[in-house]
Amino acid sequence: QILADLELPKSGVIWDIGAGCGSIGLEALKLRSNLDLICIDKRIGSKSLILENSKRLGVKPKFIFEEDIENILNMRKFSSIEKPSRLVIGGCNKKTKLLIINKIARDMTIGSIIIIPIVDVQTIEELKKELEINNYKTNLNLIQTYKSLSIAEGMRLEPNNPIFLLKGKK
Repeated sequence: QILADLELPKSGVIWDIGAGCGSIGLEALKLRSNLDLICIDKRIGSKSLILENSKRLGVKPKFIFEEDIENILNMRKFSSIEKPSRLVIGGCNKKTKLLIINKIARDMTIGSIIIIPIVDVQTIEELKKELEINNYKTNLNLIQTYKSLSIAEGMRLEPNNPIFLLKGKK
């Protein structure tokens, strides 16, 4: 659903913050090979995992930063990194998400899209308001999945945690 909500352009720059294993950004590259992907994740080992997964998919991210996004945003080299037209903000707390919105989102161009997967319902309204202050039209979708479990009479469905997808489009 995240990939669909990103409305991937034929070319441009996508940032995947909190990239983890790279699944979102790498799949975006698989769909649109002319995109430049910048993956950022602070966990040690994330860079090698993203590189391994990129080889499996036959794609190549432009940059992979194994570093905290706050450090990147405060470094001088931040100004030389290509700004995104698509931005996924995952894997960080509300304070960091707000910082990212205020440091990156305000400079993104008309037509740019930000997707923020959220599991903490208390943060939705504040992030939504911040996107709107920065001239983004927002919408919110709830994604709920279930997995099957065998029981004596057959099977039952057990819910996974719901994910809210907050989308902002400039």
